This record gives sequence, C-alpha cells and structure tokens, in this order.
Amino acid sequence: MTNDLKIVEFTINDQHFGLNVAKVQEIIIFDHDLIKTGSIHEAIRGVFDHRDQMLPLIDISIWLGNSTKKDILKSKVMICEFNGEKYSFLVDNVLQIRELSWKDLENPQKIISTEKSGIIGVIRNFENIIVMLDVEKIIDDISSNSGMKEVVVEKFIQGREDKRILIAEDSPFVRKMLYNSFYNTGYKDITIFENGKTLFEELLRVKKLCESGVCSSKPKLIITDLEMPQISGDFIIKELKEDKVLSDIPILVFSSLTSSQVKNNIKNLDNEFFVSKPNIGLLIKKTDEILFNTEP
Repeated sequence: MTNDLKIVEFTINDQHFGLNVAKVQEIIIFDHDLIKTGSIHEAIRGVFDHRDQMLPLIDISIWLGNSTKKDILKSKVMICEFNGEKYSFLVDNVLQIRELSWKDLENPQKIISTEKSGIIGVIRNFENIIVMLDVEKIIDDISSNSGMKEVVVEKFIQGREDKRILIAEDSPFVRKMLYNSFYNTGYKDITIFENGKTLFEELLRVKKLCESGVCSSKPKLIITDLEMPQISGDFIIKELKEDKVLSDIPILVFSSLTSSQVKNNIKNLDNEFFVSKPNIGLLIKKTDEILFNTEP
C-alpha cells in the first residue's frame, strides 16, 4: 500500500483541474439527446440516457460562476460515480492521467478560503496549477436530494460525551456536517483534521505519550476518508495496523468510493468498518455499535 494518487487532468476556461481517477468511469464525446428539466440549479443542463441509465449533465463552468452556456454537442463529458450515484460532468478538454503522490496536494487555505470555494487542494509542481475540486460540495449545491444532511438526535446513549474520536476529512463542507452531527448526538470529544497528515501527526503524538505511560489522549475511534491531501487514509490505516501501540484503535472508513473500490485499496477491511458517503446517520450508528456494542 502506498501514498500514490492518480488524477484525470482536465480544463475548463483554460484553468486546469483534477479528479481522482478512481471516481472516473469513462470519458465520452457527447452525442446524446439532452432532455431539458426544470432543474433547481442552472449548472444542470439536463439529463440524458447513457447505457440505459438517466444521468444529470453538470456544467462545471456554470457552477464556477460563468454565465455563458457552451455548446454541448461533441463536448467532452466525464462519467463519474460518487456516493453510490452516477453523475456526468461537462468539461472543455481532458488532457491526461497524472501519477502523483498525495504529498503533492497542498492545502488550499494557504491560497484561498475554502469554506465556500469548493476546493480541496492544489497541485503546483507542473507548469499549470491543478485545482482539485470538492465534488461533494458541487453535488450538494446543485441537488435537492444529495443526502448529506446533519443528523437529528433520535436516541441518546449515555457516555457518548466521554469517547474521544478523531476524524480526518478534506472537504470543508463534509467536515462541518460531520462535526455538527456528532456533536448534536452527544459526541463532544471530537477532533476533526483537514487532511491525513495532521491526523497522522496527532497519532504520533498520542503514541509518544502512551510510550511514556500517559494514554489518556488515546482515541476510542478513528474515522477517516481515503482520498486526502498530504497523506491518504489508506496509508494511515496500514501504518496503524502495523503499530504495536495504536493497532487496537478501531477505524471506520467514510468514503465516496464504493465498497469494492475501498476493498481494492485496503486489504483485510471488513464491511462493517466501511460507510459510504453521504450517510452520516449510518456512520453514527456504526460508531455506537463499535463503542457501545449496540445491536446493528
């Protein structure tokens, strides 16, 4: 297992963007009949039939704030899968697949405020800056039923407030949803990290304290995304499983990848320790099962 990252590089209005290749199923030249819909967002140009499935066509240029709608026919379209659903994205051109490391992905907060920007990272070691978009935020912005909703308390479990949980998630939008949902259901001792590197640094700090005989800060659970800047979630999982001090900490993966894609990345990961985005309610239920031995 490595910290490798493969991206599809594409352009929109001469700006270079990137998307994890694991989420891109195919790239097509658009020659379909587009059905106009009464969409809630102007970035959805319509829907079309692709391999017997109706897909929304999302114009990223419109979502980025450009008002001019470009001609669709013969344009490049990326067919992608996120959170168990398929979407299509209209782009200007698809350039290449780049093989990188997650270390190449910089925190965009050094360059731009990301709370509303929809950017999870930038790559600057090429002639052009490549911007990695926050796809969860794009989908939530344009969809009325994206499913990424804050969880309302349904059942209070005594002791949630004492369980220390560490969470790593690179999307500012998802981080906010996770924090509010866990806090509102009674989990008060939660720390959320913006990438895998900051989580890993905290775990190394905890390990050093434990080795000196002080384990009070050792978390009861780690929840991590897989695709993150600097250090990926699968790299962290591998390191923890091999560490004598930290290997007993349970890990939940919360990812927009499918379960089969996750299993391809991580060996020996049981299904019960994976929750597909955007189901925060199920993530909290799994957390309760692990920490309180509640019935599934």
